[in-house]
Amino acid sequence: MRVYVNGSSKAIDLTQKDYVGGGGEGNIYVQGSVAYKIYTDPAKMIPLGKIDELSEITDPIVIRPEKIIVDSRNAPVGYTMRFIKHTYTLCQLFPRSFRERNKIDKDIIFDLVQQFQQGVKNVHHAKVLIVDLNEMNFLVGKKTDHIYFIDTDSYQTKHYPATAIMPSIRDWKTKLGKFNENSDWFSFGIVSFQMFTGIHPYKGKHPKVHGLEDRMQAGISVFNKEVSVPSAVYPFSVIPKDYLHWYTAMFEKGERLPPPDKPTPFIIAVAVPVFVPTAIHSSNFNIEEIRDYQSDVIGITGNSKNLVVTTTAGVWWNNHKALDASKAVCGIGFSKGSTPVAITKKDNGNIGLIDLQTSRNIPFDMNYSQISSCDDRAYFKLIDHIYEVVFTGSGNSIVASSRDTASILEHAADLYPGVVIQKLLGASYVSLLSSTGTNQIRIKELDKYKIVDAKFDRGVLMVVGVLHGKYDRLIFRFDSDNSYDLRLVADIVNTGLNFVSLDSGICVSLNEDDELELLSTRKGSSSIKAIKDNFVNGKTVIGDCHDGVFVANGSKVYRVKMKN
Repeated sequence: MRVYVNGSSKAIDLTQKDYVGGGGEGNIYVQGSVAYKIYTDPAKMIPLGKIDELSEITDPIVIRPEKIIVDSRNAPVGYTMRFIKHTYTLCQLFPRSFRERNKIDKDIIFDLVQQFQQGVKNVHHAKVLIVDLNEMNFLVGKKTDHIYFIDTDSYQTKHYPATAIMPSIRDWKTKLGKFNENSDWFSFGIVSFQMFTGIHPYKGKHPKVHGLEDRMQAGISVFNKEVSVPSAVYPFSVIPKDYLHWYTAMFEKGERLPPPDKPTPFIIAVAVPVFVPTAIHSSNFNIEEIRDYQSDVIGITGNSKNLVVTTTAGVWWNNHKALDASKAVCGIGFSKGSTPVAITKKDNGNIGLIDLQTSRNIPFDMNYSQISSCDDRAYFKLIDHIYEVVFTGSGNSIVASSRDTASILEHAADLYPGVVIQKLLGASYVSLLSSTGTNQIRIKELDKYKIVDAKFDRGVLMVVGVLHGKYDRLIFRFDSDNSYDLRLVADIVNTGLNFVSLDSGICVSLNEDDELELLSTRKGSSSIKAIKDNFVNGKTVIGDCHDGVFVANGSKVYRVKMKN
Protein backbone atom coordinates (compact mmCIF):
# COMPACT_ATOMS: atom_id res chain seq x y z
CA MET A 1 0.00 0.00 0.00
CA ARG A 2 1.47 3.34 -1.07
CA VAL A 3 0.47 6.43 0.90
CA TYR A 4 1.63 10.01 1.47
CA VAL A 5 1.77 12.09 4.67
CA ASN A 6 0.57 15.71 4.79
CA GLY A 7 0.61 16.02 1.02
CA SER A 8 4.32 15.20 0.77
CA SER A 9 5.52 13.87 -2.58
CA LYS A 10 7.60 11.26 -0.77
CA ALA A 11 5.75 7.93 -0.91
CA ILE A 12 5.57 5.54 2.03
CA ASP A 13 5.03 1.87 1.22
CA LEU A 14 3.21 -0.03 3.97
CA THR A 15 3.55 -3.80 3.68
CA GLN A 16 2.43 -6.85 5.61
CA LYS A 17 5.63 -6.85 7.66
CA ASP A 18 4.64 -3.41 8.99
CA TYR A 19 1.23 -4.65 10.15
CA VAL A 20 0.44 -4.31 13.87
CA GLY A 21 -3.27 -5.05 14.14
CA GLY A 22 -6.70 -3.67 13.56
CA GLY A 23 -10.38 -4.38 13.34
CA GLY A 24 -13.48 -3.48 11.40
CA GLU A 25 -12.68 0.25 11.35
CA GLY A 26 -9.12 0.17 10.13
CA ASN A 27 -5.62 -1.30 10.34
CA ILE A 28 -2.47 -0.11 12.08
CA TYR A 29 0.98 -0.27 10.50
CA VAL A 30 4.29 0.91 11.90
CA GLN A 31 7.65 2.03 10.56
CA GLY A 32 10.21 3.13 13.11
CA SER A 33 8.58 5.34 15.74
CA VAL A 34 5.58 6.27 13.57
CA ALA A 35 2.28 4.38 13.46
CA TYR A 36 -0.09 4.68 10.51
CA LYS A 37 -3.83 4.13 10.90
CA ILE A 38 -5.50 3.32 7.57
CA TYR A 39 -9.29 3.25 7.56
CA THR A 40 -10.95 0.27 5.91
CA ASP A 41 -13.66 2.63 4.67
CA PRO A 42 -12.18 6.11 3.96
CA ALA A 43 -15.67 7.56 4.40
CA LYS A 44 -15.27 6.84 8.13
CA MET A 45 -12.05 8.85 8.30
CA ILE A 46 -11.82 11.05 11.39
CA PRO A 47 -12.81 14.64 10.46
CA LEU A 48 -9.89 17.02 10.08
CA GLY A 49 -11.60 19.42 12.47
CA LYS A 50 -11.61 16.74 15.17
CA ILE A 51 -7.87 16.21 14.75
CA ASP A 52 -7.44 19.96 15.34
CA GLU A 53 -9.58 19.82 18.50
CA LEU A 54 -7.69 16.76 19.80
CA SER A 55 -4.43 18.69 19.31
CA GLU A 56 -5.39 20.72 22.39
CA ILE A 57 -4.32 17.66 24.43
CA THR A 58 -0.64 18.25 25.17
CA ASP A 59 0.05 15.46 27.67
CA PRO A 60 2.70 13.19 26.03
CA ILE A 61 1.16 10.02 27.46
CA VAL A 62 -1.89 10.59 25.22
CA ILE A 63 -1.20 9.12 21.76
CA ARG A 64 -3.39 11.26 19.51
CA PRO A 65 -3.75 11.72 15.72
CA GLU A 66 -1.03 13.92 14.25
CA LYS A 67 -0.65 14.08 10.46
CA ILE A 68 -3.10 13.27 7.68
CA ILE A 69 -2.41 10.30 5.40
CA VAL A 70 -3.64 10.50 1.80
CA ASP A 71 -3.66 8.04 -1.09
CA SER A 72 -2.34 8.57 -4.63
CA ARG A 73 -5.47 10.63 -5.48
CA ASN A 74 -4.84 12.92 -2.49
CA ALA A 75 -7.91 11.55 -0.68
CA PRO A 76 -7.58 11.28 3.15
CA VAL A 77 -7.41 7.63 4.23
CA GLY A 78 -5.93 7.82 7.73
CA TYR A 79 -3.53 9.55 10.08
CA THR A 80 -0.17 9.11 11.79
CA MET A 81 0.58 8.91 15.51
CA ARG A 82 3.47 8.03 17.78
CA PHE A 83 4.29 4.34 18.18
CA ILE A 84 5.28 3.03 21.61
CA LYS A 85 7.33 -0.17 21.52
CA HIS A 86 7.22 -3.03 24.01
CA THR A 87 4.00 -2.55 25.93
CA TYR A 88 1.32 -4.51 27.76
CA THR A 89 -2.37 -3.90 27.36
CA LEU A 90 -3.46 -2.50 30.74
CA CYS A 91 -5.75 -5.43 31.54
CA GLN A 92 -2.79 -7.83 31.42
CA LEU A 93 -1.70 -6.33 34.76
CA PHE A 94 -4.95 -7.25 36.53
CA PRO A 95 -4.33 -10.94 37.52
CA ARG A 96 -2.32 -11.63 40.66
CA SER A 97 -0.30 -14.36 38.92
CA PHE A 98 0.98 -11.92 36.26
CA ARG A 99 1.99 -9.34 38.85
CA GLU A 100 3.86 -11.83 41.00
CA ARG A 101 5.77 -13.24 38.02
CA ASN A 102 6.76 -9.73 36.93
CA LYS A 103 7.38 -8.26 40.41
CA ILE A 104 4.65 -5.63 40.09
CA ASP A 105 3.88 -4.56 43.65
CA LYS A 106 1.22 -2.26 45.12
CA ASP A 107 3.54 0.76 44.95
CA ILE A 108 3.98 0.33 41.18
CA ILE A 109 0.21 0.04 40.79
CA PHE A 110 -0.34 3.15 42.89
CA ASP A 111 2.10 5.13 40.71
CA LEU A 112 0.39 3.91 37.52
CA VAL A 113 -3.05 4.85 38.89
CA GLN A 114 -1.72 8.32 39.69
CA GLN A 115 -0.38 8.73 36.13
CA PHE A 116 -3.69 7.44 34.80
CA GLN A 117 -5.67 9.93 36.89
CA GLN A 118 -3.48 12.87 35.89
CA GLY A 119 -3.80 11.89 32.24
CA VAL A 120 -7.59 11.95 32.47
CA LYS A 121 -7.42 15.38 34.16
CA ASN A 122 -5.22 16.68 31.36
CA VAL A 123 -7.64 15.42 28.70
CA HIS A 124 -10.48 17.18 30.52
CA HIS A 125 -8.37 20.35 30.76
CA ALA A 126 -8.29 20.35 26.93
CA LYS A 127 -12.13 20.38 26.92
CA VAL A 128 -12.22 16.77 25.70
CA LEU A 129 -13.99 13.69 27.12
CA ILE A 130 -12.63 10.15 26.80
CA VAL A 131 -16.06 8.46 27.08
CA ASP A 132 -15.04 4.88 26.12
CA LEU A 133 -12.53 4.71 28.95
CA ASN A 134 -12.14 0.92 28.96
CA GLU A 135 -9.02 -1.05 29.88
CA MET A 136 -8.27 -2.03 26.27
CA ASN A 137 -7.60 1.60 25.36
CA PHE A 138 -4.52 1.94 27.57
CA LEU A 139 -1.02 0.51 27.37
CA VAL A 140 1.69 0.08 30.00
CA GLY A 141 5.40 0.08 29.16
CA LYS A 142 7.24 -3.20 29.76
CA LYS A 143 9.14 -1.56 32.64
CA THR A 144 5.69 -0.81 34.18
CA ASP A 145 6.63 2.81 34.80
CA HIS A 146 4.45 4.54 32.19
CA ILE A 147 0.83 4.35 31.06
CA TYR A 148 -0.30 5.47 27.59
CA PHE A 149 -3.71 6.50 26.22
CA ILE A 150 -4.59 5.08 22.78
CA ASP A 151 -7.60 4.99 20.40
CA THR A 152 -8.09 8.69 21.01
CA ASP A 153 -9.93 9.24 17.73
CA SER A 154 -13.07 8.05 19.58
CA TYR A 155 -12.84 10.85 22.18
CA GLN A 156 -15.56 13.48 22.40
CA THR A 157 -14.48 16.99 21.45
CA LYS A 158 -16.40 20.27 21.30
CA HIS A 159 -17.95 19.74 17.88
CA TYR A 160 -17.67 15.93 17.56
CA PRO A 161 -19.72 13.85 20.03
CA ALA A 162 -18.70 10.33 20.99
CA THR A 163 -20.96 7.58 19.70
CA ALA A 164 -19.86 4.39 21.50
CA ILE A 165 -19.00 3.14 24.98
CA MET A 166 -18.28 -0.35 26.28
CA PRO A 167 -21.10 -1.47 28.64
CA SER A 168 -18.63 -2.75 31.27
CA ILE A 169 -17.39 0.79 32.04
CA ARG A 170 -20.56 2.75 31.29
CA ASP A 171 -22.14 4.95 33.94
CA TRP A 172 -25.72 3.74 33.67
CA LYS A 173 -26.95 6.87 35.46
CA THR A 174 -25.76 8.94 32.49
CA LYS A 175 -27.84 8.84 29.32
CA LEU A 176 -26.08 8.10 26.05
CA GLY A 177 -25.07 11.38 24.44
CA LYS A 178 -25.02 13.16 27.82
CA PHE A 179 -21.47 12.19 28.77
CA ASN A 180 -19.60 14.45 31.18
CA GLU A 181 -16.46 14.54 33.26
CA ASN A 182 -18.07 12.60 36.11
CA SER A 183 -19.13 9.80 33.76
CA ASP A 184 -15.47 9.64 32.67
CA TRP A 185 -14.43 9.47 36.33
CA PHE A 186 -16.90 6.63 36.94
CA SER A 187 -15.24 4.67 34.12
CA PHE A 188 -11.81 5.56 35.51
CA GLY A 189 -12.99 4.17 38.84
CA ILE A 190 -14.01 0.87 37.23
CA VAL A 191 -10.63 0.43 35.56
CA SER A 192 -8.43 1.68 38.41
CA PHE A 193 -10.28 -0.54 40.89
CA GLN A 194 -9.25 -3.52 38.74
CA MET A 195 -5.68 -2.26 38.74
CA PHE A 196 -5.62 -2.36 42.54
CA THR A 197 -7.59 -5.57 43.14
CA GLY A 198 -7.76 -7.63 39.95
CA ILE A 199 -11.56 -7.67 39.79
CA HIS A 200 -14.27 -5.50 38.24
CA PRO A 201 -16.20 -3.78 41.07
CA TYR A 202 -19.47 -5.34 39.86
CA LYS A 203 -18.17 -8.90 39.32
CA GLY A 204 -18.12 -11.71 41.85
CA LYS A 205 -21.33 -13.57 42.71
CA HIS A 206 -24.58 -12.30 44.20
CA PRO A 207 -27.32 -14.80 45.16
CA LYS A 208 -30.09 -12.97 43.27
CA VAL A 209 -28.67 -10.51 40.71
CA HIS A 210 -26.25 -12.17 38.29
CA GLY A 211 -25.40 -10.27 35.10
CA LEU A 212 -22.71 -7.57 35.10
CA GLU A 213 -24.94 -4.91 33.58
CA ASP A 214 -27.81 -5.85 35.90
CA ARG A 215 -25.49 -5.53 38.89
CA MET A 216 -24.21 -2.17 37.68
CA GLN A 217 -27.70 -0.79 37.19
CA ALA A 218 -28.81 -2.13 40.58
CA GLY A 219 -25.72 -0.68 42.31
CA ILE A 220 -24.68 -4.05 43.81
CA SER A 221 -20.88 -3.94 43.98
CA VAL A 222 -18.23 -6.11 45.58
CA PHE A 223 -18.66 -4.01 48.73
CA ASN A 224 -22.11 -5.57 49.22
CA LYS A 225 -22.00 -8.13 52.04
CA GLU A 226 -23.87 -10.70 49.92
CA VAL A 227 -21.30 -10.64 47.11
CA SER A 228 -18.51 -13.21 47.11
CA VAL A 229 -15.31 -12.81 45.07
CA PRO A 230 -12.69 -15.34 43.92
CA SER A 231 -9.90 -15.90 46.41
CA ALA A 232 -7.31 -15.01 43.73
CA VAL A 233 -8.48 -11.40 43.98
CA TYR A 234 -6.31 -9.06 46.06
CA PRO A 235 -7.80 -8.09 49.43
CA PHE A 236 -9.28 -4.62 49.43
CA SER A 237 -6.66 -3.64 52.01
CA VAL A 238 -4.29 -2.98 49.08
CA ILE A 239 -6.42 0.05 48.15
CA PRO A 240 -5.20 3.36 49.65
CA LYS A 241 -7.80 4.69 52.07
CA ASP A 242 -8.68 7.82 50.05
CA TYR A 243 -9.45 5.73 46.98
CA LEU A 244 -11.29 3.15 49.06
CA HIS A 245 -13.68 5.80 50.39
CA TRP A 246 -14.19 7.14 46.87
CA TYR A 247 -14.87 3.68 45.40
CA THR A 248 -17.40 2.96 48.14
CA ALA A 249 -19.19 6.24 47.50
CA MET A 250 -19.23 5.64 43.73
CA PHE A 251 -20.06 1.96 43.46
CA GLU A 252 -22.09 1.21 46.55
CA LYS A 253 -23.71 4.54 47.42
CA GLY A 254 -24.28 5.74 43.85
CA GLU A 255 -22.47 9.09 44.17
CA ARG A 256 -20.74 10.69 41.18
CA LEU A 257 -17.68 12.79 41.93
CA PRO A 258 -14.04 13.15 40.87
CA PRO A 259 -11.41 10.97 42.57
CA PRO A 260 -9.36 12.27 45.52
CA ASP A 261 -7.01 14.99 44.29
CA LYS A 262 -3.96 14.08 46.38
CA PRO A 263 -4.47 10.53 47.69
CA THR A 264 -1.90 9.08 50.03
CA PRO A 265 -0.57 5.55 49.49
CA PHE A 266 -1.29 4.69 53.15
CA ILE A 267 -2.81 1.22 53.35
CA ILE A 268 -5.51 0.28 55.82
CA ALA A 269 -6.84 -3.18 56.59
CA VAL A 270 -10.25 -4.02 55.22
CA ALA A 271 -11.62 -7.49 55.77
CA VAL A 272 -12.67 -9.48 52.70
CA PRO A 273 -13.52 -13.17 52.40
CA VAL A 274 -10.21 -14.71 51.31
CA PHE A 275 -9.67 -18.41 52.00
CA VAL A 276 -6.31 -19.54 53.36
CA PRO A 277 -5.86 -23.27 54.06
CA THR A 278 -4.92 -24.05 57.64
CA ALA A 279 -4.30 -27.81 57.24
CA ILE A 280 -3.15 -30.19 54.54
CA HIS A 281 -5.84 -32.83 55.01
CA SER A 282 -8.18 -33.32 52.08
CA SER A 283 -11.16 -35.50 51.22
CA ASN A 284 -10.04 -35.77 47.57
CA PHE A 285 -6.24 -35.85 47.54
CA ASN A 286 -3.31 -37.56 49.14
CA ILE A 287 -0.96 -34.71 50.02
CA GLU A 288 2.78 -34.93 50.67
CA GLU A 289 4.57 -31.78 51.83
CA ILE A 290 7.84 -31.31 49.96
CA ARG A 291 9.25 -28.20 51.61
CA ASP A 292 8.47 -24.86 53.21
CA TYR A 293 10.44 -22.25 51.24
CA GLN A 294 9.75 -19.44 53.76
CA SER A 295 8.47 -17.06 51.04
CA ASP A 296 5.55 -17.18 48.63
CA VAL A 297 5.98 -19.60 45.75
CA ILE A 298 5.20 -18.21 42.27
CA GLY A 299 6.42 -21.03 40.02
CA ILE A 300 7.26 -24.75 40.05
CA THR A 301 8.88 -26.70 37.22
CA GLY A 302 10.92 -29.86 36.56
CA ASN A 303 10.04 -33.21 38.11
CA SER A 304 10.27 -35.05 41.42
CA LYS A 305 14.02 -35.67 40.99
CA ASN A 306 14.91 -32.24 39.66
CA LEU A 307 12.51 -29.68 41.15
CA VAL A 308 12.98 -25.93 40.62
CA VAL A 309 10.87 -23.61 42.76
CA THR A 310 10.72 -19.85 42.18
CA THR A 311 9.67 -17.74 45.16
CA THR A 312 9.42 -14.04 45.88
CA ALA A 313 12.81 -14.37 47.63
CA GLY A 314 14.72 -16.31 44.97
CA VAL A 315 15.05 -19.64 43.17
CA TRP A 316 15.53 -23.04 44.79
CA TRP A 317 16.87 -26.14 43.08
CA ASN A 318 15.97 -29.28 45.00
CA ASN A 319 17.17 -28.57 48.54
CA HIS A 320 19.38 -25.53 48.14
CA LYS A 321 18.83 -21.89 47.29
CA ALA A 322 20.47 -21.28 43.93
CA LEU A 323 19.60 -17.63 43.25
CA ASP A 324 18.43 -14.65 45.28
CA ALA A 325 15.60 -12.27 44.45
CA SER A 326 17.86 -9.57 42.99
CA LYS A 327 17.81 -11.31 39.60
CA ALA A 328 14.76 -10.70 37.40
CA VAL A 329 13.99 -14.34 36.61
CA CYS A 330 11.49 -14.76 33.78
CA GLY A 331 11.78 -18.49 33.09
CA ILE A 332 13.53 -21.79 33.71
CA GLY A 333 15.08 -24.06 31.09
CA PHE A 334 16.96 -27.34 31.30
CA SER A 335 20.05 -28.63 29.54
CA LYS A 336 19.96 -32.07 27.95
CA GLY A 337 21.84 -33.22 31.02
CA SER A 338 18.91 -31.96 33.16
CA THR A 339 20.84 -29.05 34.63
CA PRO A 340 18.40 -26.21 35.39
CA VAL A 341 19.16 -22.76 33.97
CA ALA A 342 17.50 -19.52 35.07
CA ILE A 343 16.59 -17.11 32.28
CA THR A 344 16.93 -13.51 33.49
CA LYS A 345 16.58 -10.00 32.11
CA LYS A 346 19.78 -7.95 32.14
CA ASP A 347 19.78 -4.19 32.57
CA ASN A 348 21.35 -3.74 29.11
CA GLY A 349 18.38 -5.43 27.41
CA ASN A 350 20.11 -8.77 26.85
CA ILE A 351 19.13 -12.22 28.06
CA GLY A 352 20.98 -13.54 31.10
CA LEU A 353 21.52 -17.26 31.72
CA ILE A 354 22.58 -18.68 35.09
CA ASP A 355 23.49 -22.31 35.72
CA LEU A 356 21.60 -23.07 38.93
CA GLN A 357 23.90 -25.96 39.78
CA THR A 358 27.07 -23.86 39.87
CA SER A 359 25.66 -20.28 39.96
CA ARG A 360 27.83 -19.66 36.88
CA ASN A 361 26.80 -17.10 34.27
CA ILE A 362 26.50 -18.79 30.88
CA PRO A 363 27.71 -16.48 28.08
CA PHE A 364 24.86 -15.55 25.75
CA ASP A 365 24.99 -12.18 24.02
CA MET A 366 21.46 -11.89 22.63
CA ASN A 367 18.88 -9.13 22.78
CA TYR A 368 15.12 -9.78 23.00
CA SER A 369 11.71 -8.14 23.01
CA GLN A 370 9.83 -10.99 24.74
CA ILE A 371 10.98 -14.08 26.67
CA SER A 372 9.07 -17.13 27.83
CA SER A 373 9.61 -20.69 29.01
CA CYS A 374 7.42 -23.79 29.06
CA ASP A 375 7.95 -27.54 29.35
CA ASP A 376 11.67 -27.25 30.22
CA ARG A 377 12.45 -25.02 27.21
CA ALA A 378 13.12 -21.30 26.83
CA TYR A 379 12.19 -19.08 23.89
CA PHE A 380 12.66 -15.44 22.99
CA LYS A 381 11.34 -13.05 20.35
CA LEU A 382 13.76 -10.85 18.43
CA ILE A 383 12.41 -8.64 15.64
CA ASP A 384 10.60 -11.02 13.26
CA HIS A 385 11.79 -14.39 14.57
CA ILE A 386 11.22 -16.72 17.52
CA TYR A 387 14.34 -18.48 18.80
CA GLU A 388 14.75 -21.38 21.18
CA VAL A 389 17.63 -21.26 23.65
CA VAL A 390 19.56 -24.51 23.23
CA PHE A 391 21.85 -25.84 25.97
CA THR A 392 24.61 -28.32 25.15
CA GLY A 393 27.16 -29.95 27.42
CA SER A 394 26.77 -30.62 31.13
CA GLY A 395 28.35 -29.84 34.48
CA ASN A 396 30.66 -26.83 34.26
CA SER A 397 30.73 -26.88 30.47
CA ILE A 398 27.18 -25.89 29.51
CA VAL A 399 27.12 -23.78 26.35
CA ALA A 400 24.08 -21.81 25.15
CA SER A 401 23.13 -21.13 21.56
CA SER A 402 19.97 -20.11 19.72
CA ARG A 403 17.89 -22.00 17.18
CA ASP A 404 15.49 -20.24 14.81
CA THR A 405 12.08 -21.86 15.31
CA ALA A 406 9.54 -19.54 13.65
CA SER A 407 9.28 -16.52 11.37
CA ILE A 408 6.68 -13.97 12.48
CA LEU A 409 5.42 -10.46 11.88
CA GLU A 410 7.42 -8.26 14.24
CA HIS A 411 4.56 -6.06 15.43
CA ALA A 412 1.59 -8.45 15.08
CA ALA A 413 2.90 -11.45 17.04
CA ASP A 414 3.17 -12.05 20.79
CA LEU A 415 5.10 -14.77 22.58
CA TYR A 416 3.43 -16.59 25.48
CA PRO A 417 4.51 -19.76 27.33
CA GLY A 418 4.68 -22.44 24.64
CA VAL A 419 2.88 -20.48 21.92
CA VAL A 420 3.07 -17.50 19.58
CA ILE A 421 -0.20 -15.82 18.58
CA GLN A 422 -0.27 -13.46 15.65
CA LYS A 423 -2.84 -11.83 13.42
CA LEU A 424 -2.14 -11.55 9.72
CA LEU A 425 -4.42 -8.73 8.54
CA GLY A 426 -7.08 -9.86 10.99
CA ALA A 427 -6.68 -13.64 10.60
CA SER A 428 -5.40 -15.39 13.74
CA TYR A 429 -2.64 -18.00 13.67
CA VAL A 430 -0.95 -19.84 16.52
CA SER A 431 2.55 -21.31 16.42
CA LEU A 432 2.69 -24.18 18.91
CA LEU A 433 6.18 -24.56 20.35
CA SER A 434 6.99 -28.12 21.40
CA SER A 435 9.95 -30.47 21.74
CA THR A 436 9.14 -31.93 18.30
CA GLY A 437 9.09 -28.60 16.47
CA THR A 438 6.77 -25.72 15.63
CA ASN A 439 3.31 -26.05 14.11
CA GLN A 440 1.50 -23.00 12.72
CA ILE A 441 -2.29 -23.38 12.71
CA ARG A 442 -5.08 -21.07 11.60
CA ILE A 443 -7.53 -20.51 14.50
CA LYS A 444 -10.52 -18.58 13.20
CA GLU A 445 -12.23 -18.61 16.62
CA LEU A 446 -9.63 -16.12 17.88
CA ASP A 447 -10.20 -13.54 15.12
CA LYS A 448 -12.78 -11.54 17.07
CA TYR A 449 -10.82 -11.46 20.34
CA LYS A 450 -8.16 -9.20 21.79
CA ILE A 451 -5.74 -11.72 23.33
CA VAL A 452 -4.49 -10.92 26.85
CA ASP A 453 -3.00 -14.27 27.98
CA ALA A 454 -2.19 -17.70 26.55
CA LYS A 455 -0.28 -20.90 27.31
CA PHE A 456 0.35 -24.13 25.39
CA ASP A 457 1.46 -27.30 27.14
CA ARG A 458 1.57 -30.78 25.62
CA GLY A 459 -1.45 -30.64 23.38
CA VAL A 460 -3.56 -28.11 25.30
CA LEU A 461 -3.78 -24.40 24.48
CA MET A 462 -5.64 -22.04 26.79
CA VAL A 463 -6.31 -18.45 25.78
CA VAL A 464 -7.92 -15.53 27.62
CA GLY A 465 -9.54 -13.15 25.17
CA VAL A 466 -11.61 -9.99 25.52
CA LEU A 467 -14.71 -9.28 23.45
CA HIS A 468 -17.09 -6.37 24.11
CA GLY A 469 -15.63 -5.88 27.58
CA LYS A 470 -16.10 -9.50 28.66
CA TYR A 471 -13.32 -12.02 29.23
CA ASP A 472 -13.60 -15.56 27.88
CA ARG A 473 -11.31 -18.55 28.44
CA LEU A 474 -10.90 -20.72 25.35
CA ILE A 475 -9.51 -24.27 25.70
CA PHE A 476 -8.17 -25.93 22.53
CA ARG A 477 -6.98 -29.54 22.31
CA PHE A 478 -4.92 -30.52 19.28
CA ASP A 479 -4.48 -33.81 17.45
CA SER A 480 -1.38 -34.91 15.56
CA ASP A 481 -2.91 -33.68 12.28
CA ASN A 482 -3.31 -30.14 13.77
CA SER A 483 -7.10 -30.49 14.02
CA TYR A 484 -8.58 -29.33 17.30
CA ASP A 485 -11.66 -29.04 19.46
CA LEU A 486 -12.73 -26.05 21.55
CA ARG A 487 -14.37 -25.53 24.91
CA LEU A 488 -15.47 -21.97 25.70
CA VAL A 489 -15.80 -20.69 29.28
CA ALA A 490 -17.60 -17.38 28.87
CA ASP A 491 -17.61 -14.16 30.90
CA ILE A 492 -15.02 -15.05 33.51
CA VAL A 493 -13.13 -13.08 36.14
CA ASN A 494 -9.64 -13.10 34.62
CA THR A 495 -7.55 -14.61 37.39
CA GLY A 496 -4.80 -15.79 35.02
CA LEU A 497 -4.01 -19.15 33.45
CA ASN A 498 -2.92 -21.82 35.93
CA PHE A 499 -2.66 -25.30 34.44
CA VAL A 500 -0.29 -28.11 33.51
CA SER A 501 -0.57 -31.07 31.13
CA LEU A 502 0.90 -34.29 32.46
CA ASP A 503 2.67 -37.11 30.63
CA SER A 504 -0.28 -39.29 31.65
CA GLY A 505 -2.57 -37.36 29.28
CA ILE A 506 -4.42 -35.39 31.95
CA CYS A 507 -4.64 -31.60 32.08
CA VAL A 508 -4.95 -30.17 35.59
CA SER A 509 -6.31 -26.62 35.71
CA LEU A 510 -7.36 -24.22 38.45
CA ASN A 511 -10.49 -22.48 37.22
CA GLU A 512 -12.12 -19.16 38.13
CA ASP A 513 -14.33 -20.81 40.81
CA ASP A 514 -11.36 -22.13 42.82
CA GLU A 515 -11.94 -25.67 41.49
CA LEU A 516 -9.38 -28.11 40.13
CA GLU A 517 -10.50 -29.26 36.70
CA LEU A 518 -9.21 -32.58 35.40
CA LEU A 519 -9.68 -33.15 31.68
CA SER A 520 -8.14 -35.36 29.05
CA THR A 521 -5.60 -33.77 26.72
CA ARG A 522 -7.05 -35.91 23.92
CA LYS A 523 -9.14 -34.12 21.32
CA GLY A 524 -12.76 -35.24 21.36
CA SER A 525 -12.74 -36.66 24.87
CA SER A 526 -15.77 -35.64 26.93
CA SER A 527 -14.14 -36.56 30.23
CA ILE A 528 -13.96 -33.63 32.64
CA LYS A 529 -14.13 -33.47 36.42
CA ALA A 530 -14.28 -30.37 38.61
CA ILE A 531 -13.18 -30.81 42.22
CA LYS A 532 -13.92 -28.39 45.04
CA ASP A 533 -11.58 -28.97 47.95
CA ASN A 534 -10.59 -27.02 51.06
CA PHE A 535 -6.95 -27.54 50.16
CA VAL A 536 -7.30 -25.58 46.92
CA ASN A 537 -7.89 -21.84 46.60
CA GLY A 538 -7.41 -19.12 44.00
CA LYS A 539 -3.80 -18.46 45.05
CA THR A 540 -2.75 -22.10 44.64
CA VAL A 541 0.10 -22.46 42.11
CA ILE A 542 0.13 -25.58 39.91
CA GLY A 543 3.58 -26.83 38.93
CA ASP A 544 4.69 -27.34 35.34
CA CYS A 545 6.00 -30.85 36.04
CA HIS A 546 6.03 -34.07 34.00
CA ASP A 547 5.68 -36.87 36.52
CA GLY A 548 2.96 -35.65 38.84
CA VAL A 549 1.04 -32.70 40.22
CA PHE A 550 2.99 -30.31 42.41
CA VAL A 551 1.15 -27.39 43.95
CA ALA A 552 2.06 -24.53 46.24
CA ASN A 553 -0.05 -22.80 48.84
CA GLY A 554 1.81 -19.78 50.16
CA SER A 555 5.39 -20.78 50.94
CA LYS A 556 4.84 -24.56 50.93
CA VAL A 557 5.07 -26.99 48.02
CA TYR A 558 3.17 -30.28 48.01
CA ARG A 559 2.95 -33.32 45.80
CA VAL A 560 -0.70 -34.17 45.24
CA LYS A 561 -2.37 -37.41 44.07
CA MET A 562 -6.02 -38.30 43.72
CA LYS A 563 -7.36 -40.65 46.35
CA ASN A 564 -8.63 -43.99 45.03
